[in-house]
Amino acid sequence: MEAYHLASYGIWAHVLGRLAWQLSYALAAQSLVVGVIASTVGIDIAQDANPLLAAGIFLLFVLACFGLGLAGAAMFFLLEIKEGAELITWSTTVVARVASGVYYPLAIIPFWLRPLGYLVPRTYALRAIRLILLDGRGLSDDRVARDIIILALYALGAMIIGVWLLSRGIRRGGRLGGLSVVG
Repeated sequence: MEAYHLASYGIWAHVLGRLAWQLSYALAAQSLVVGVIASTVGIDIAQDANPLLAAGIFLLFVLACFGLGLAGAAMFFLLEIKEGAELITWSTTVVARVASGVYYPLAIIPFWLRPLGYLVPRTYALRAIRLILLDGRGLSDDRVARDIIILALYALGAMIIGVWLLSRGIRRGGRLGGLSVVG
């Protein structure tokens, strides 16, 4: 963290620059994968699908995950977690893998486990994107509209809380001298 504070543009420029780089890299990698899949086995998308709407939902999903990531990074300073995964990142990753429909359809997830899926943004993003691309649904569909609203509120809340927690954590780390990686 000392290097970030010595940077002429500050920590937020560093955070946003890393985000832009990671998104660009992921976009290039995913484009390559989709291109290979499309050229070899094909992709079956609904005739009246709206890829721009699906991309907009994906951007909301990215913002929600970024906010959660900022909150998780804040734990480095607020709880002085300097090794391993902190609670926010670990719990959202586990819940997303088990209960959001990433690996298993929501219909086959045990009834008692389903409510956990509603705590992570992947559930809403995946459902809406699938409805748009596979079923050709749009904003007029109640499920798509509801998922977009929930995802937008989630993204807004996660960003506000994440920025607030990270700002607070950086101030605390600077004040207490806890900005080093080694405790």
